[in-house]
Amino acid sequence: MKKLKIAHFIETIELGGVLRNLETLMAEMSDVEHVRYDVQPRRQLPPVVPADHLVVVHFTSSWSKLPFLTALRAMRGRLPIVIVEHSYTESYLKYACPSVARWRAMAKLTYALADKVVAVSHGQGNWLRKLGVVAANKVYVIPSSTNCERFQNIAPPSRTGQNGTPLRLGSCGRYHEQKGYGNLIKAMRQLPPELISLRLAGLGPYEADLRAMAADMPNVTVEGPTSDVPGFMASLDVVAMPSRWESFGQVALEGRAAARPLISSAVDGLVEQTDREWGWLVREDDIDGLALAMRQACEADIRSMGEAARWSAEGHLEMSMDAWRALGADLMHLEAAPVSDTARTEAA
Repeated sequence: MKKLKIAHFIETIELGGVLRNLETLMAEMSDVEHVRYDVQPRRQLPPVVPADHLVVVHFTSSWSKLPFLTALRAMRGRLPIVIVEHSYTESYLKYACPSVARWRAMAKLTYALADKVVAVSHGQGNWLRKLGVVAANKVYVIPSSTNCERFQNIAPPSRTGQNGTPLRLGSCGRYHEQKGYGNLIKAMRQLPPELISLRLAGLGPYEADLRAMAADMPNVTVEGPTSDVPGFMASLDVVAMPSRWESFGQVALEGRAAARPLISSAVDGLVEQTDREWGWLVREDDIDGLALAMRQACEADIRSMGEAARWSAEGHLEMSMDAWRALGADLMHLEAAPVSDTARTEAA
């Protein structure tokens, strides 16, 4: 059986979830030959890639990168190209897109250059199919993933209801308007400090604003980035994901693997990660709704919910890797490796 070979294109400046997802693919699919190309799509032509490699584009599309992708299509001829949509979502267009009509025109031209467009969550995939910017049969869902082994030995929270100590709520991520941390701090003001505490870790342009918001709140800490995410998760009872848009939400997956219930915005990829058995879904930008979910979390059996959260994350990595193998084998006309039933269901 011929070996699947993948050429990954990533923009030199990419950080965070996109980079982690690529590193996971390359590390966990050891049966696949990977080549990583760090490119500057606004400033250079595509590199020449051997014909027996599947090209997978991981960078965020834009008008300024369209000439690069057009040149790539011309160079590849009929050889397959996959574009992974890490960035754009229904809620992104609602909150962060200055011109939806202009974005739609760019997206149609971009996706037309691909043989498949990989959505990183089912919510995102369903939105793309309905939107009309890409043929429905081109959309293939492979949820983002990362190796969560380092979270699986963290003990579930011991909390089973109000026990006289504050509920420990927290989140780590970029300090950006996308993440909704300002709403989280506002919601914290509705609860007495002896009931709940909040710990944030990250960096970004909104750090000074968040610190100023929490300056008179002794139960709220706004920290710099953490290099010990498992240790950070272990210090919490519940993980908060109050994002305004989120294509998938790697921190939510890591929280689930760490046996931490979630309080999440009901947007994009967070919806499918947050079930009533292990969390609360709140409308985006709903500060009162966040406060209510926090109050309910203070009284909930967090230990049982955490165990359910961990169970929900089991097999996620294997399913994602199987789906990538199946897609690659199909596009490159190779004999497919065995794929689990879960992977078939997720990709459908």
